[in-house]
Amino acid sequence: MEPNALRKFLSELKQYSGGKLPREVDLGLLMSLASEKGMGGEFYRLVFLAKFSSKAHRIMERIGRNGEGFDRMSKEFTSSMKEVSNLINAFAGQALIGEGERIRKIYLTTSVESLVNLLELLSDLSRLKSWMTDHPGKDPLA
Repeated sequence: MEPNALRKFLSELKQYSGGKLPREVDLGLLMSLASEKGMGGEFYRLVFLAKFSSKAHRIMERIGRNGEGFDRMSKEFTSSMKEVSNLINAFAGQALIGEGERIRKIYLTTSVESLVNLLELLSDLSRLKSWMTDHPGKDPLA
């Protein structure tokens, strides 16, 4: 993906998202890697899982641990997050060494901070999924 086209798209997505795109740089990196390394399928799977995971997390927060359906939702969320982590690790493996390590450190370590960062990235990917739904036939990687 052409760098200028990517910047323009991310600007449009940020505007679409009401100015909310806290992980814009890393979203752009994932999009670049998907385009350059032929990982479109993996990217769109990540986008799908991000939408599900973000929504599941919000529901689990709302209903609480004792809420009806929490256990089932938690299992599905955990499964989704494992796949998300595997996909992000695969993208990190395609990045330049320094960038890949940075991605792993920010999103894939076992810390609260890393989980918060990952949920923010998933939120950005979820916004992209919403944009794709509202713009059928437009490929954000093209």
